[in-house]
Amino acid sequence: MRSSLNYMIRLAAVAFAIRIALIVVLRDPFAGPTGGPTGDAFEFDSIAQNIATGVGFFNHGRPTSFRAPGYPFLIGLVYFLFGIYPLLVYLLNAALGAASCILAYLIGRDLFDECTGQRAGWLGAFFLPHIWFATMFHSENLFIPLLGMATWLLSRWPMLSAVNLGLAVLTRPFAIVLIPLWALWHLANRRYRAAMAFGMIAGLCIVPWTVRNFIVHGKPVLIATNGGSTFYGGNNDRVIHEWRLWGGWISTTELPFRDLIDATPDEVAHDRMEWKLGTDWVIANPVKAVLSVPFKLARLLFWLPDFEGGRIALLIRIVTWVPYLVLILASLRRVDFRAVGWILHMAMIATAITAVVFWGSPRFRDANAPLLMVYASMGWSVLFRETVRNS
Repeated sequence: MRSSLNYMIRLAAVAFAIRIALIVVLRDPFAGPTGGPTGDAFEFDSIAQNIATGVGFFNHGRPTSFRAPGYPFLIGLVYFLFGIYPLLVYLLNAALGAASCILAYLIGRDLFDECTGQRAGWLGAFFLPHIWFATMFHSENLFIPLLGMATWLLSRWPMLSAVNLGLAVLTRPFAIVLIPLWALWHLANRRYRAAMAFGMIAGLCIVPWTVRNFIVHGKPVLIATNGGSTFYGGNNDRVIHEWRLWGGWISTTELPFRDLIDATPDEVAHDRMEWKLGTDWVIANPVKAVLSVPFKLARLLFWLPDFEGGRIALLIRIVTWVPYLVLILASLRRVDFRAVGWILHMAMIATAITAVVFWGSPRFRDANAPLLMVYASMGWSVLFRETVRNS
């Protein structure tokens, strides 16, 4: 027990220091996020400041549901308690990143063994896509530890796992796919009451925000109103005909029928029109829609992580991602089909479903960082054993 605690303290310290170092190199820690007024980081920060100053969940001068509430409320709470200091958010991001590495260790240890867990923790500490998130005001900073906690708790305390998953859905709505999948995991293990309770508790975490949305808009909005732009942006002719966009996404401002979207009276109608245009394209082009699936999945698995910069950054992305990809692929030689293994597999299936419906974003993949590190740790074991045997 004491050795595990010492390990976690060392791991957290190293992971935190690495993330702080990259923040100092890439950002001005005393300045807020840069970029356009519609960028993810800028809008999260703007909403958080409005929450902290008592304006409410507002953006661009009006109440909104375009962004999921989890991360803006977290940094809004920081701003409310301590003042609007971006440095505090960067420190929080680094701390959440360190916590995610500890969760990678706990998941690997409890589902498999101590060695798998310790490797997963250290692999997470040096995983560049996860480190990069700490330099951004992105919702993954909160989502990743919530998903990691939900994964770790699932077989131990499923009701607490459900609460964490519900909060994760409120941070990144795509995780809603995991609610029925993990409920199905309980059913497969003959935990019938746990399956029902798990789904109900996770769903109840979402209900207050859904009610708030109805009060604000007068129309039903489950969590956020940005799903339509993601769906239409990933299901259109351009992502089929332009090879650079295969399996990818393009802004709806660059797609046909933008005039119909702009003519909508509010953000809910805006979202619904984008969903309609994407759905109309799928119905009218079923063959193209099916052909897009392998490209989406290939991009999800193989595409380089997000990381800004030119050729040097591209080289860094290749050098830092490819070894992890090799380890993750090697883990397929040790796929665990026991009940505990399916806890991880279900999460990967949920991510694949998200990619098929929307697009193969590397951010979808890397938001599973603690789970990916467990797979990478198992892949390490496979490759090491083969090396020893061949020597």
